[in-house]
Amino acid sequence: MSFDIRSIKLGKDVTAEDIAEDLEFLDDWEERYRYIIDLGKQLPGLPDDLKTEDRFVRGCQSQVWLETDYDSDADTLYLAVDSDALIVKGLAAIVLSALNQQSPQG
Repeated sequence: MSFDIRSIKLGKDVTAEDIAEDLEFLDDWEERYRYIIDLGKQLPGLPDDLKTEDRFVRGCQSQVWLETDYDSDADTLYLAVDSDALIVKGLAAIVLSALNQQSPQG
């Protein structure tokens, strides 16, 4: 099975506004923490062959890899991220919800 970066729905089907509304609805930090972890679990993991040195995000306590693709015809940026820490992967999912499948110009 091949990895399809364009199949990740965060940013299109699930937006940053959706996530902000969900977080606002939750009453306490533990529920919010679980929600963020669940977001990370929804992200597909990167295949091992994409977890390379050039995709590795430096400066993080956790291991994080970022894959990008740009469709110049559609002016659309596609992002995928993976981490060995669920909370970091969840936080990355929030970033993807704001930036994935968007124009790099804004």
